[in-house]
Formats: sequence, C-alpha cells, structure tokens
Amino acid sequence: MRPKILGLNALTEIRLSPTSGHPVLADHLGDTLYIMVERARHAPEIRTEGVRLLSAGSVILVPYAAGGSPRAHWISPPRQDPPPLPPADRLTQTIDRLAKDGRAQAPVERPPPPPARP
Repeated sequence: MRPKILGLNALTEIRLSPTSGHPVLADHLGDTLYIMVERARHAPEIRTEGVRLLSAGSVILVPYAAGGSPRAHWISPPRQDPPPLPPADRLTQTIDRLAKDGRAQAPVERPPPPPARP
C-alpha cells in the first residue's frame, strides 16, 4: 500500500482538490500525507494499515515557505481564506473503502463534477 497515493485518491474521491486551499502536507521521503480535517467529537475508527489519525493537540512541524522540502512539502498550502475542512469520518471511511478495493496503488480518475444547483 502507498499511503500518500491512498490519501490523494481519497481526496479525489470526495471531490476535494489539493489545489483548492485545503491544507495538505506531504512527506515524500516517508511516503506520508497529512490532510487537515475538522475536529471530530469522537475519533473515527481507522481500519487501514499505515493510516492513523493524530489526536487533538498533536504537533506537526510544517514548512514556512510555500514549497518546503522533500520531508515537509505543502501540496496545498493553507490560504488566508481557506475552504471548510473535510469531516474526519468522511475521509477515513473513504480511505478504508479505497484500501479495501485495492485502489491504494495508482491514482484514480477524477469523478465528474456534481450537477449545478439551480
């Protein structure tokens, strides 16, 4: 399993582009992806090996510059006016489902956009 690809596939599946301002940090050397999610009342259960949820109060060192380094690189740097963070349970359920379906190895195709609302 490739955790970084799995995380990017999960973002695609729930239609959150890493370029839309949702804070997404990559550790290319450790094949790790950090996706910031909204605070949950109860930590969602994660069944996928290699995926973990950091608890409230955890500290992650992040790059100051927009680019960063191979160890800490902003795929999507935070913005002044960021979009809402995705729900933790929605993201973890998607990760678990993709891992179970074997879609942790190669990027998935982007789903079509939702229909426009009147």
